[in-house]
Amino acid sequence: MLFRSLNRLLKNGQLTYPYTAEETRDLYEKWSDSVQSFIFNEIDCENDDGEIKKREVYKRYKKYCIENKLQLENQIIFGRRFFGITGCGTKRIGTIPAYTGVSFLSDKLDIIKEKI
Repeated sequence: MLFRSLNRLLKNGQLTYPYTAEETRDLYEKWSDSVQSFIFNEIDCENDDGEIKKREVYKRYKKYCIENKLQLENQIIFGRRFFGITGCGTKRIGTIPAYTGVSFLSDKLDIIKEKI
């Protein structure tokens, strides 16, 4: 194995990498920070009119972590990180705490599909 790698290095004249820089960054973010990975893949931070209940966001975050075998943060840490990364606002829907200015990407896709 070592000799094959050395021969490939000598033949190519440089090291080869299995991933592009962007793929490497995405993998690093996904495996190093479950909150950031969840936001990157599941949350639309550009929806000024969006509102989602905090407990629904955390419920989906837990499911996302389980499905992707990521480290799960507790609800307090998750909430602080989510707020800090997204820059969203907060409010109450009735008596239930919610985030504003964000929505689930899957909800956005559903709306687009309905319009087509």
